[in-house]
Amino acid sequence: MAAAREVWAFLESTDGRLHETAAKVASEARRVGRLLGARACGVVPAEADPALLANLARSGLETIYRFAGDPSAPWTPETCAAAVASLAARRSPHCLLFAATALGTEVAARVAARQRSGLASRCVDFEKRGDDLVARRAVHGGKAHATVGWSTPPPIWPL
Repeated sequence: MAAAREVWAFLESTDGRLHETAAKVASEARRVGRLLGARACGVVPAEADPALLANLARSGLETIYRFAGDPSAPWTPETCAAAVASLAARRSPHCLLFAATALGTEVAARVAARQRSGLASRCVDFEKRGDDLVARRAVHGGKAHATVGWSTPPPIWPL
């Protein structure tokens, strides 16, 4: 039996505490998951406090994957991206959503490069057109919007 499609939300964490964007990205993963008929899942560093993750599970995430980097390497955006990309290679999510923070944007770009996936940053909305998912992005300083799609494997989205 084939694995269910999944939409992942990267849940930033610092010193075991979730970043303020975690709930927003989790909510968007749930919404995009509904559009695609996919499960909404969270991806979080292993250091994150399990009690904090329970609140996100109640917000509609069906699974929360915890990842750990190489214990011999310092924790950097590169090592974080390597750990997320490794987990994604094993689980094959349909797409990954990241908050458009400094860390989220950097990790998203590195994961996309490792996965050879499409990347669209600063998306403000998603919709399904036929079998495809498209994103809306602000352009020209927010005065207009562009709709983008992908011709590559599942995209990476920093929101």
